[in-house]
Amino acid sequence: MTAAGWTWILCEEDGAITVDWVVLTAAVVSMGMLAGGIVWTNSGSVARNVSSYIGSQSVITTF
Repeated sequence: MTAAGWTWILCEEDGAITVDWVVLTAAVVSMGMLAGGIVWTNSGSVARNVSSYIGSQSVITTF
């Protein structure tokens, strides 16, 4: 879509264009929430794995 097309869509405030804009915004927000949920559920196991690895390392205090 050209810049002139986007300008027309962004400036239009009548009926169907407004509904399209609301639906598009809702879709983008929904996809963001879905992606956040996926990351959130998988981050717990990764954090446990990192914690376990770091906890198993020993610190050498001499040169």
